[in-house]
Parts: sequence; C-alpha cells; structure tokens
Amino acid sequence: MPTIQIPFPKNLSTVSTTTGHVTQIQAEPAKNPFDDVVNSIDVMTAAIAELQQSRKEQFEQIEAKLISTACQIAREALGDDHELIATRVKHFTDCLLSELQSSKDAVIFVHPTVVNALAENETLRQHDAIDIVSDTTVQPGDCRVEIEGKGLLASLDAFLDAASLRLRQEAGGIR
Repeated sequence: MPTIQIPFPKNLSTVSTTTGHVTQIQAEPAKNPFDDVVNSIDVMTAAIAELQQSRKEQFEQIEAKLISTACQIAREALGDDHELIATRVKHFTDCLLSELQSSKDAVIFVHPTVVNALAENETLRQHDAIDIVSDTTVQPGDCRVEIEGKGLLASLDAFLDAASLRLRQEAGGIR
C-alpha cells in the first residue's frame, strides 16, 4: 500500500501520526518568524515619526528666532541714523497719502527733527491742502496723517511687525 505524506503545520507537530495522540501539549502556537521583523519595523517607523516631529518643531523655533532677530537688526539699523529717519518719513507719508483721496485736506504730524526734510518732499509740494505739523509725541522716523478726523499712523514698529507676520506666514503658518 502506498504511503501518503501530508505535511502538517508546525503547531500540529506534537500529534503522533500513528496513534493520533498528542505527545506534548503546546500552550501557545509557534511564533511566526516575521512577527519580530514586523515589530521592529513598527518601532523604527514610530521612532522616525518622532524624530520628524522633533525636527519640525526645532525648525519652527529656528524660523521664529531668525525672523525675530532679522526684525531686531532692522530696527537697530533703521532706528538712529538721521538721514534714514528722514527717508523713512518721506516713504511713510507717500504711502499714506497714496491710500487717501487727494482732494481732501490732510495734516501730517512728524517729529520736530524731520519737519524740514519732509517740507522739501516733492510729492508733498504738489498737494496744496497738506499741512506739516511738528509733534513731539511722534517718534523720529514715524508719522501720522489725519484727514477729516481720521488718522493713519505709519511707524517702524508697525512696518516691522507686518513684515514679521508676512515672513511667518510664508515660513509655514502664523506663529
């Protein structure tokens, strides 16, 4: 009579093929050798995800510090030089006046040290209805424009804050 060979799974290896009795009972089935590999891959994947999150947080902190430092440097560089202050005031007044209707009367408040430089501005000379007023409460380099009781303030701090916000948005979100 021919012998038939049937391969048994490893968890049935303790069953006798002659009598059918269990020679040794296994409490748990044999481990799949790939389980350790799958577990190792899961652990490595979790570690990589944790490292990526850590790097992302570090880069966000570096971006914020870099933007803050750049604004601080700009504030220091643009803050004290009299020529830069006069140029900044001219720029601010040009920007503010371009936002406003040219047919209206305007009053420009500036620090006393900048009144003469601003009076020489060609753009302001073209407008007859613009008065330049000295105001010690306005910081050197800043200006305030009032039209019909409504005022607009242009300052280095506001400009740098807006630039900082724009940089943070471009860097990946508002922070």
